[in-house]
Amino acid sequence: LQPLHLAGAVAERAVETAAVLGLSWRGFAEEALAEMRLKSGRVQDNIDNLEWVTEDYRIAAPDRWLKLLTSLADSYRHAGRAAEAFDLIEETRLQLGRAQISEANRAMITLRLIGIEGMAYLELGVVDQASRCFDTYAELVQGPLAHPKHRALDAIQRASLLRATSRNVEACAVLDDALSDASLAEFHGGFLTTQGLITMVFEKEGLQPPGAARAKLLAAQALPLGERKSLLVQLGLAELGLRRGTDLDAVARQLDETDAEIARAFGDQGLDFRSRLAVLRARLGVARGEDDAQLERHLADLEQVFEELLAEWDAAPRRAGGLGFLRYGARQAVPWEIAAVNLRLRGPEAGARAAIGVMMRARSRGSVVRSLGGEAPEFADLALGLNAVRTVREQLLRPGHGALVYMPGDVGRSLVIAIDRESIEAIALPPPWIWREQTKQLLQRLRLRLSLPALAQQGSGYEDLTQVISSALLPPAVQERLSHWTAVTIVGRDLAGEVPFEILPLEGRGPLGLELPVDYLPSLFLGCVLAERARAPEPRGEPGTHLTVLVAPAESSDSPFAPIPWSDAQATAWRAAYGPEFVRTYTGREATAAALERSETADSDILHLLVHGDSEGTWEHPAALVLAASEEHPTGRLWAGDIVGLALPELVVLSVCGAARGPERIGDDLAGNLGGALLRAGANTAVLSSSDLEFGATLVLMDEFHHSLARGMSPAESMLAGRRALSQHATYSDPVHWAVVHVTGLGQRPLFEAPPGPGPSASGAGASTGARAAGLIGLALVLGILALLLWSRRPLRA
Repeated sequence: LQPLHLAGAVAERAVETAAVLGLSWRGFAEEALAEMRLKSGRVQDNIDNLEWVTEDYRIAAPDRWLKLLTSLADSYRHAGRAAEAFDLIEETRLQLGRAQISEANRAMITLRLIGIEGMAYLELGVVDQASRCFDTYAELVQGPLAHPKHRALDAIQRASLLRATSRNVEACAVLDDALSDASLAEFHGGFLTTQGLITMVFEKEGLQPPGAARAKLLAAQALPLGERKSLLVQLGLAELGLRRGTDLDAVARQLDETDAEIARAFGDQGLDFRSRLAVLRARLGVARGEDDAQLERHLADLEQVFEELLAEWDAAPRRAGGLGFLRYGARQAVPWEIAAVNLRLRGPEAGARAAIGVMMRARSRGSVVRSLGGEAPEFADLALGLNAVRTVREQLLRPGHGALVYMPGDVGRSLVIAIDRESIEAIALPPPWIWREQTKQLLQRLRLRLSLPALAQQGSGYEDLTQVISSALLPPAVQERLSHWTAVTIVGRDLAGEVPFEILPLEGRGPLGLELPVDYLPSLFLGCVLAERARAPEPRGEPGTHLTVLVAPAESSDSPFAPIPWSDAQATAWRAAYGPEFVRTYTGREATAAALERSETADSDILHLLVHGDSEGTWEHPAALVLAASEEHPTGRLWAGDIVGLALPELVVLSVCGAARGPERIGDDLAGNLGGALLRAGANTAVLSSSDLEFGATLVLMDEFHHSLARGMSPAESMLAGRRALSQHATYSDPVHWAVVHVTGLGQRPLFEAPPGPGPSASGAGASTGARAAGLIGLALVLGILALLLWSRRPLRA
């Protein structure tokens, strides 16, 4: 019964026959049928059947009932309905604790629930929680009741986790161990399939010689495989043939055969396989030099599966922590391939416009976008990619200001779309693994130098890495544009990797972060949503509070955090910038969550928090601010989920270690970290860092930042001024201090109107420290002259 359609037919007949024998036998057949449906991709059929049938077994056959609930939870996971899967897993665990069933059945159901939960977390990109589940699973499969298939699944789960965190070498080692276990021989085909797919990545990156992946996939093909694994092997072999480019006609035949297999096994389902097939056919069409009419047909096929993917994403329940639709595989490959074919057919400008439209459609499904009303009628055209470039120019780009939109591809081909008020261009980039590996090394080096300040005295130590990353992400065509722009917005940093663009060198100039005002947008769509609600700059000096400062030193003896060395005198420069009557501070025991809930705080222009950060490691809302303890918050922790319910000012500055850290959900819009929580709570711009911060450097940076903001400069321009001040500081000139604090959101929009007369520009922002000093000297001279005049008019004494 290897063909699944035959096995499914037998299982369906068994369900009908078993009905006369009792619910237990019928439940056994239902369980087999559920497994067959999942293997053949009939996920919705499974859900439709199991949602109504499971209640029949609650009393008569509790063991079958619990197993069918587990199958339903797995079906929800396969359908991308993670919220329902997690809810059902918890409900099943609760019922499992009450049920009168054998210990063997209890152990098997427990194991399966943990495995489903772990895979659901992994698919959401919540690596830490997935790892905990898989560790528990690995412990349980050592028990006497575990079946070899559970040990096989343990190996697959651990390999999947390692692949998701780019530890492919370790994943192969895990599978090598599994392949050496003779008791798992029936699963060796699956292990070899996974190894072959990993080796395909190694070949792309030049880490394995050509032919290694093909050998593993052919070896897998010779062993018993389920239908899904068999199709993965066929698609992998077709892609390898396409890479070789020596017999493209054979690749075309192989894709036709695979198409027939997908149709037979899945019918109109199997979206993931149909998406992969559409991508490979489009690439084959380009490689064979097919004419425009044929390429248009491939483009239509890609558009069809893309619309189905979007519908699948729309049907997924929202998660406060994000979903990451563009994480990997077909989800990332389809929109990229649509952009690539459009560029081939339409040329660099029209193709770039189409690429922006594609990304608008994908990013309109972001979690923060949805929570901020991105599905409202006024954004309907934008969600369809219509008039996308015009909207971006009107809403987000000022004269002289440009955006770089990064679109990494999944097979080593990547793009950046450079757009400003006058032009738009698609620029090819090298393979993403070049800069991602170098970026990891750069971030590790930055962390090391922060923990060992003495290293900062031994030269910069970054040039070898930053030059490679800059050559990859800021190639000559981008450098040319940056030489004419006065400000730049980086879009899609989550797809490109956590690159600190500020540290990257510009050709013939200094680092980007010391040359131009830089801000980040998680997506252009989110930027347009934020722009819709943003207010115009207001005159400084209007009644109310311009700046609310909240500082929570760690005062208790049992606190794990070092005290923050703050004194009220350190706010002097900020009061001088805005005016003492416009600055409100909460320190010590006053720095509670209640201070953030006050109307005066919500009505402020800026909220600045200097507090410690904490993380629980939970998958939904992992990050917290450590405030002073209160009755409502006894531990002082204000979690991201709590922040979402606040009403916050236009600009929020978090001088908090690691505030931008969060679960890895590539392809969403900051939903998992404090930045996303701030935007949901009303902020249009957030200043935060994924790095630890040094208190003294933070004060130097923020003194200049606030002084510049008060003079009518944008947050990005003000941050440029602060970076330049730090870079010239005797103690804090190392990039580990000035390149790790980022402006996210509408960072190029000033909060205040510039004062009358000559004002600061982006290019002159770094001179503001000197200008301020000169102003103070001039003021001192004026005051001195006035004092002399007053003294000269004193009445004479006898």
